[in-house]
This record gives sequence, structure tokens and C-alpha cells, in this order.
Amino acid sequence: MHVIICYINSRQSLGSIPPCPAEQIFLCRLLKTDSIQSNGNDGIVRSVEEALASRHSSTMELMKFLEDTIDARRAKTESIVENLNGKLHTEGQKKS
Repeated sequence: MHVIICYINSRQSLGSIPPCPAEQIFLCRLLKTDSIQSNGNDGIVRSVEEALASRHSSTMELMKFLEDTIDARRAKTESIVENLNGKLHTEGQKKS
């Protein structure tokens, strides 16, 4: 087993060459990690799958939260509209 370390120090000069291939730097940046534990390509694939599963789970939780928030706001808006319509109807009857 080996560790792919793709950490790019912010103090590196712009012209310096990163310590690993561009594909590995891309994966590390995509996964928001400094290194990937791996046994060849299978280890990298496993790390990517775990990161994607984690992101999928957190995305689904966020979507559920947004859906619940939208439903609550919609119900509140409908309640306000019903109250305003009731008041307008009542005021209209008083003027007649």
C-alpha cells in the first residue's frame, strides 16, 4: 500500500512542478483531500467511490431539508393568502 500525496503548498512558486501527476492532483482537489490511500488503481477507485457516496448522502440530506423548508414556506404563504382573502371578503360585505 502507498499513499498518493497531492498537497500543493500555497507557498509554492507558480512555475514549480507538483510532486505527482495532474490526474492525481485533480482527484485530490475534487475529493478535497491532501492524500489518497491506495493499493494501485483499486484503492483510488475505492477512495473515489467512498467520497462520492458521502457527498451523495449529504446532498440528499440537503435536498430533503430544502424540500421541507419550501413546503413550510408554501403552507405559510397559503395561510397568509387565505387570511387576506377572508379580510377582503369581509370588508367588501361591510361596504355593500
